[in-house]
Amino acid sequence: MDLHVDDNGIAFRHALYCLVEDHSYTLDPDPVAERTVESIRSQFFSDDVRFERGNGTLERPLDTVVRRTETSLDRQSFLESG
Repeated sequence: MDLHVDDNGIAFRHALYCLVEDHSYTLDPDPVAERTVESIRSQFFSDDVRFERGNGTLERPLDTVVRRTETSLDRQSFLESG
């Protein structure tokens, strides 16, 4: 999103991107951004993870399976219109 702020107020312009992998409108990831994100995320997937912030503590890797469900947990599967 681009914002333009001046004495007359705020004007903005934006573009919507589809964030679903392999969709025809999904942009290819920026290689530098992808490497940066992966280098930061990698510490949370290690076998010896300890992360504390505020009232939250991460005691196991983020990809640890704790439960399984037969029902899809995608947003569209449980939001109701109206």
